Amino acid sequence: MTIKIIIPAKVNSARLPDRALAAFLKDSEHGKPMIWSVYQTALATGVGRDNIVVATDSLDIAIMMQASGVQVRMINADTSDTNTVADVIATMNWSPATLVIKIPSDQPLITSTMINAMIARLRCDSDSVVTLSCPLASVRDMANPSVVKVATDVSGRALFFSRSVVSQQPSGAQQFNHPAESNPWQQHIAVFGYRNDVAMALANAPIAPLERLEYIEALRALSLGYRVNVMPLPLIDASATSATAQQVVALEQTR
Repeated sequence: MTIKIIIPAKVNSARLPDRALAAFLKDSEHGKPMIWSVYQTALATGVGRDNIVVATDSLDIAIMMQASGVQVRMINADTSDTNTVADVIATMNWSPATLVIKIPSDQPLITSTMINAMIARLRCDSDSVVTLSCPLASVRDMANPSVVKVATDVSGRALFFSRSVVSQQPSGAQQFNHPAESNPWQQHIAVFGYRNDVAMALANAPIAPLERLEYIEALRALSLGYRVNVMPLPLIDASATSATAQQVVALEQTR
């Protein structure tokens, strides 16, 4: 099966104002956006540069990446990542059996080892959707709506995704145990893997009621009956990117 990697990179994102996100993506040492680091991670998987596509709404990012020989497709800033993947698949005319990995451009902590593990899992179960999780880093993250939580069964299959606390003790106490491997609360990391035709089916399906309520695209796959296999990672500072972004926003607001 052919492997393709799509890296959505939306500068005009609803998560951050344009100027703040542009500043946040800037790597002061190398003068390149953070997406360059994510692209290097994709290259390190060994799939080959011809099988990696950057999808962006930014002409600046497109020019910079194309100058380095990267395949780029322009997208609408208002398009969801699910539809972005489908748009790229359609324009590239990939085979329905192609396996696609979507890595958001704001996930620089993701490694090629993690991506290759997802690819291996997808090869064994290509009818499913594969994604990642890691233990929550703090008690505060449990109730933080910007942190998407995921609950799984014993086999690692997703039961539910939510921005609210997924589960707590009947008394209301939220005990947070260490080491991190013992924590039952998992943070979802929005890196996805799916077969081409599965990705297209998700994009063509209507927004699910729970997806509309939670604003979590993974809930569409669950609502359609797909297996969503969640691969747990060791504790990583998955919120570091968001924390840095918030600092940039604060800085920009003072200017």
